[in-house]
Amino acid sequence: MQNILLKDVNIFNGKDNKIEGNLSILIRDGKIVAISSNPKLSAGEKVQEIDCEGMTVLPGLINVHAHLSLDAEAPFEESLDESTEMTLLKIVKNGRLTLESGITTIRELGCREHLDFAYREGVERGVVPGPRMLLSGKVITKTGGHGYFIGREADGKVEIMKAVREQVKAGADVIKVMSTGGVMTEGVEPGLALYTFEEVKAAADEARRSQKLTASHAQGTEGVKNAVLAGIDTIEHGIYMTEEIIELMIEKGTYWVPTLTPGERLTDPRAAELIPEYAIEKANRVKPIHRENFAKFCHRESLKLGIGSDSGVPLVFHNDIVTEMELFTEYGFSNFDALKLATFGNAELLQMQDKIGAIEVGMEADIVGVYGNPLQSLSVLRKPKLVIKAGVIV
Repeated sequence: MQNILLKDVNIFNGKDNKIEGNLSILIRDGKIVAISSNPKLSAGEKVQEIDCEGMTVLPGLINVHAHLSLDAEAPFEESLDESTEMTLLKIVKNGRLTLESGITTIRELGCREHLDFAYREGVERGVVPGPRMLLSGKVITKTGGHGYFIGREADGKVEIMKAVREQVKAGADVIKVMSTGGVMTEGVEPGLALYTFEEVKAAADEARRSQKLTASHAQGTEGVKNAVLAGIDTIEHGIYMTEEIIELMIEKGTYWVPTLTPGERLTDPRAAELIPEYAIEKANRVKPIHRENFAKFCHRESLKLGIGSDSGVPLVFHNDIVTEMELFTEYGFSNFDALKLATFGNAELLQMQDKIGAIEVGMEADIVGVYGNPLQSLSVLRKPKLVIKAGVIV
């Protein structure tokens, strides 16, 4: 691994609402070892010097809700019938697009046939490029429940516990439970619970025994409340939110990852060519409720939020976390708020804040370089000029 010196950079460190200029960053063995106007090199040390004059660097972006096995550009039902081999090829493509866009870490929340584990092994062995990944394996859902096509169907506490153990055995970092129905599965309702409280708690407790994080696809009120009370770490989507639920989440430290982008894209006229009528109807029905409740609760003091795009859903592209960040700003968040959430904030959600999410000495060298000031315009993030993951230039 070659050591790197980024010269004359402007730095957004992921934590502070400012950009510090005229600094250089020394990267050694994949980590940031010095940040100063003139870092000292070891005697005889060879480094790759990169002139970054005019460039702003920031921590690698983090997407905490991704589906690499889903093809955002293909008709949804058609893509579900693809061969395992074709799906794996698309995962490789989607992972490369993700990384090249400046997203250096993802939380993969549902992949068919454990292909996510094969892909991660390929990335770690240097066979193919890809982001840093926390994987869930198969989602856990009831028989015929939401996401069954990328899931492990399980009914009752004992079978659910076994399903959790299967994902852990396969290498999962996080366990995802489908607490409610959703938009993209026929015959299930976003507002209705799929599992009882006892079933969700069985999954959460079993995951905790293996020291794994938990996430729940939870859209309806009953399902969200079940997940929060069961001790699930993050609520994904959270459409039919209530005052009671928000107070419970604050009390328990539960994160809300609203995934606003799918609501915009699935109600876009272009989506009619990619998704079935049942999905269009549900998307249009729940979008205003989702938006209303996010606007109502998103600025509640002490409420923890995460930024995840739900990439892989039709028209939610793997190389775009910026749209989700920009949507947050439509609800009163500043560019700084969105940047911090997508870097250090998401690192905290993943309990990886000691490794990623900030440009500081001792952190992993996950770095994105852009021309322009992202505190003034998030759109500059759409054209990264430099991407480094773990000290390796992409």
